[in-house]
Amino acid sequence: MKILIIEDEVELQETIKKSLLKEKYTVETASDFNSANCFDPYKTRVIF
Repeated sequence: MKILIIEDEVELQETIKKSLLKEKYTVETASDFNSANCFDPYKTRVIF
């Protein structure tokens, strides 16, 4: 599953990303919703 994490705090963003990568998810990150809209469609978006 492809997951997009939208979080402006870089340290939290990386912590969540590492955890999901360990579970074999495909993960991309964005620091705000506007920049997240340029990514391909995702089944799941996690917004903090």
